[in-house]
Amino acid sequence: MFTREEAETLISDVRIPLDRQLVYAFGLLAGMRPGEAAALRWRHYDPTAQPLGRLLVATSYNTKRNATKGTKTETTKTIPVHSTLAAMLAEWKLGGWAAMMGRPPTADDLIIPLPPATVAKRTKREGEPFRGYDYSGKRWREVDLPALGWRERQLYDTKSTFITLAIEDGADATIIRDRVTHTKVKRSAFDGYDRGPHWEATCREVSKLRIARRRDLATGVATVTPISNEVASLVGSGGGFRTPDPAVNSRLLYH
Repeated sequence: MFTREEAETLISDVRIPLDRQLVYAFGLLAGMRPGEAAALRWRHYDPTAQPLGRLLVATSYNTKRNATKGTKTETTKTIPVHSTLAAMLAEWKLGGWAAMMGRPPTADDLIIPLPPATVAKRTKREGEPFRGYDYSGKRWREVDLPALGWRERQLYDTKSTFITLAIEDGADATIIRDRVTHTKVKRSAFDGYDRGPHWEATCREVSKLRIARRRDLATGVATVTPISNEVASLVGSGGGFRTPDPAVNSRLLYH
């Protein structure tokens, strides 16, 4: 697993483009598998839900088959969006996604698609620009991990880090397991009726996770300003930030 400091580095360090920070954040802050994150579309995310926004996770992208399938546990999961992840998603939707794709996102667009330049170079794979493990894993092993100078770790370790640190921060292990990371195929009839308190309790446990973006790693310039009011209105309190330097902002986006 990653230490807390390492987890915060992965979603903050300017050496990692914003799109890949978000890939790592889905594992570190929502306990999602890379394939589940790759299949997410903007319509699967409801930022207006209370007390936390929610992600509907019903499918997973299979890199070898170049197709989506059911999740590993063959269940549909509704995952609370940690405030730090919410801030990152808002910043990505309001700027980073359009900067990468050349247009604003629609509800049916993938949240983290492949960059267009990468899509243009594909010779074997056709169809939608799903960001498979072949792309994410390679950039993790060959670019981000060497840039940070860390010992070898796997991208899948972000999920175990989420579970471990959430429990370490006081979250109920049973709720994290049964309602977030390893939802059961069969549930009791009671689960279907206890939706209000059930959801609120899950949000409460996810919120106990103490992982935030580190401002000292976000930019090489001294001044960092809070995220805009537009972003703040979408996410509430969270870990978002922007630097006032446009040149630095462009480095935060993607490649």
